[in-house]
Amino acid sequence: MNITSRHLTMLGFAVAAVLLWLAADRLIMTDKKRIRAAIGQMASAAEQGDVDKLFSHISPMYVDESHSYEKLRILADAFLRRHDELSINIRDVSVNVSGAAAMAQVRVLAGESGRGSGVSVWQMQFQREADGRWLLVSLTPLRIETRDVSGWRNLYEHGWE
Repeated sequence: MNITSRHLTMLGFAVAAVLLWLAADRLIMTDKKRIRAAIGQMASAAEQGDVDKLFSHISPMYVDESHSYEKLRILADAFLRRHDELSINIRDVSVNVSGAAAMAQVRVLAGESGRGSGVSVWQMQFQREADGRWLLVSLTPLRIETRDVSGWRNLYEHGWE
């Protein structure tokens, strides 16, 4: 097969285009990437026991079936004080963005040093702020270990504190 300089040039352009696309994909910060980053930063803040850092990712307009922003902050602070050696590993994140709203489903492996760990699945609703940050506006537990809980009330009925 005779490879001409024209073929080499075309191949070079194709390789360059693929490399440019891969670089752009890594450099361009999409909304999905921002949300995934916020989830990772919240997990890191919880591991560090840093309630202020954790709540910098949660909207003051937060509300779910059982908690307001203020109540959630009090519960999170108490929980993180009781569990000071948390290990949180985000296993899977799926994100759907629609305008300034987004829904994420997150599978988490979490535990405390010396006590083992368990898998849970959470639904997280986010809202994009005017400055472009994505803040959590609602959090719903879906599954804790092998139990479908589908909400805070069911979680509390199963004895979670």
